[in-house]
Amino acid sequence: RAGDEDSVEALAGPIADLKPVYRSYCSSGMDRGSADPLGFGLDAWLLQWMGQCADPKRQGMMRVARSAMDVDRHISLPFRLYGALMGGRLADESMGLESAAVRALEEVVAKEMATAAGQEEHSGINKVMLASALNPSSFARFDDDVRLELP
Repeated sequence: RAGDEDSVEALAGPIADLKPVYRSYCSSGMDRGSADPLGFGLDAWLLQWMGQCADPKRQGMMRVARSAMDVDRHISLPFRLYGALMGGRLADESMGLESAAVRALEEVVAKEMATAAGQEEHSGINKVMLASALNPSSFARFDDDVRLELP
């Protein structure tokens, strides 16, 4: 965290090591977003720590957000849908996805909670992913966490 000088100093080396990877990531395919629900959620989670270099990726994700977070399309594998909805909740405010993710979650909670863990295939991971999407704060970037920028 930015306010913890020991942590910042300890992370200086690993962050420097990741700069070439980040540079490569930012220069290849950044204008595309994944409509795959888990890919979408993972991208949204990662983008929290990326600066302006990742703006094209954010725009690409906004183009596919409706598809990635589509309840009717993805409810057959709920944990994947919940990954997208968690990503929607974690996405930068500028992307405007949180309210759509919250509405979708409101739509699926009753259905998911109608079955107990172990009653259906994937029910354990479905419950964990739903809980994570309902309260994604453990996965969220702190406001004072450093964003990666390219020099």
